[in-house]
Amino acid sequence: NKFRSIALRAAKVNTFIVGVGVKSQTVKVEAKDDDDMDPTGQNFVLGDTMEEKRYDDHEVKQAKAVLRFNLRTLGPDHVQMITGFSELGNLYEKKKRLAEALKYHQKALDIAIGKFGEEHIMASQIIADIGSIHLREGRYDKALECFNKCLDIRLKILEHDHPNIATTYGFIGAVLYKQGKLEEALENYMKSLAIKLLRLGPNHIDLATTYNNIGLIYMAKDMDDKALDSYKKSLAIY
Repeated sequence: NKFRSIALRAAKVNTFIVGVGVKSQTVKVEAKDDDDMDPTGQNFVLGDTMEEKRYDDHEVKQAKAVLRFNLRTLGPDHVQMITGFSELGNLYEKKKRLAEALKYHQKALDIAIGKFGEEHIMASQIIADIGSIHLREGRYDKALECFNKCLDIRLKILEHDHPNIATTYGFIGAVLYKQGKLEEALENYMKSLAIKLLRLGPNHIDLATTYNNIGLIYMAKDMDDKALDSYKKSLAIY
């Protein structure tokens, strides 16, 4: 019951290596339409719509073929399905199809919570991914809710100076900045900066982004000298 599938080539017939223990076998999966591919009803779990299929390019069809293969071989609540739905969500987000991205991230989250509970690192990452979509679409209250929930989970299971904690503070700062809450935004960016300085060092590329964001806050507060100082620190790293 321990399978891992790896896409070997992008074609109409896609080949995957499926490892079982130390043995392996080659399986061919045809990227057919949903009704042809899955007459048993498993297609309902994937949840494709006709609108999606109309605009799906080969890259998305490839990812869905892998996901359906895993669905048949591993079952709908296997950890690989969480990864597959998340990766499909990320792929749609990259293509700026945010409604589809949100749908598949939510499917991943439902499985993750059902399997591991909400206070799990995998759930926290998916919640952050959902928050990122809400942020991009201007739903700042929902984005803030997601990032705060993500932070609560990570603070319970990670060291408080873990880089992922810093990243979460940065996202919270970004939402608060969009909401015009400059002091709160600055506070969260400073928390992010402190962790990154401690764990990543003063010249890590991630600090450049944080310094730049702090500069934006100072500019909005008409604190030009501090803004300039932050921008210089950012540029020095780039």
